[in-house]
Amino acid sequence: MIVSSGAWSRPPCGAPSRTLIVGYNEDTATAEVRSGSHNIVTGTDNDYQNHSGIIAGRSNTTSGQYATITGGVGNTASGSTSSVSGGDSNTASGSSSSVSGGTLNSASGLRSSVSGGVGNVAEGSFSSVTGGRVNRAAGTDSSVSGGTLNTASGSAAAVTAGSNNTAGAVFSSISGGQDNETLASYSSILGGQSNRTANNLGPSIGGGDDILCGRVWSMCGEGAVSAQD
Repeated sequence: MIVSSGAWSRPPCGAPSRTLIVGYNEDTATAEVRSGSHNIVTGTDNDYQNHSGIIAGRSNTTSGQYATITGGVGNTASGSTSSVSGGDSNTASGSSSSVSGGTLNSASGLRSSVSGGVGNVAEGSFSSVTGGRVNRAAGTDSSVSGGTLNTASGSAAAVTAGSNNTAGAVFSSISGGQDNETLASYSSILGGQSNRTANNLGPSIGGGDDILCGRVWSMCGEGAVSAQD
């Protein structure tokens, strides 16, 4: 059914029944796929390929069941119960995943989320990226809050900010700085540049440059050259 200017009419030939179109959903592309049913559709040039979804905005596509896109341009919600709230060229492909906004962001992990930014990826199950540019949350329950080119690949690992940091171990964290890396479980780096935790459980680096810290549950600080056992 099409609702426009207070009146309703049947959809054009080829459009599925039991879909509510508010407005016209005009065709501006060369290939439309509108095979879904029981959807609510508004906006322009939007495609719907499954059932029980909501789609708005322009040139957006829902292909997962119960998927929703509430705005933006060129977004895709392909995971079951996935959602994209807005932005440009974002993709929510994981089951129950979500992208709130930004550009070229992807939430592919189960129940993963990207809140905004540019070129961010949440691919681990229950992972999240809040913002920044080209950040990646790959571990289960991992998170990246912001910055640029940061990666949280360990399970429950976290990177808060900075550039080109990698939290690669379980329950490890990096708060900021540049080119830092955690390879020890439960370890942390607060900042600095080119610092690394390794070997044992729980070493921490407070700051500085080119520090390697590997003592169990120890704190290594600025000025240390190597604190590895």
